[in-house]
Amino acid sequence: MSKKIFTKPYKVNFNTDTEILHVDILHLDTEDEVHTMWAEIKQAFADKDERRTLVNLSKSKQKKMSGAARKAFREYEDYLNTLDRTAFVISNPVVRMLVKATVAGLNRKEEDILIFKTEEQALAWLEKTNNEA
Repeated sequence: MSKKIFTKPYKVNFNTDTEILHVDILHLDTEDEVHTMWAEIKQAFADKDERRTLVNLSKSKQKKMSGAARKAFREYEDYLNTLDRTAFVISNPVVRMLVKATVAGLNRKEEDILIFKTEEQALAWLEKTNNEA
């Protein structure tokens, strides 16, 4: 009998050296997964003055999301507007289009949310913006 190992469909990690929150998303299929991920993000930023975020979707093969999961994401739009700088890493054109549509509906400056092809480019931008502040 083999045991199934549960792996979260995302990873949230705050880098204390760069003070950038890394969120790697493989797939988010359920409302519970969305709420759990956002709870971890909010906890990571709880005592931080600046909220710079790298969201890596480059390993995601997800092309659609359940209606319940999309609805859960919408519950965090106000919180998304409190983030300072957000860099997305996206290689899939479908995912890129979905993220652009979501970002367009936010109340944030365009220059504070950018999409990159590589994590290195995204980190360089996030670190540069911190040094300029």
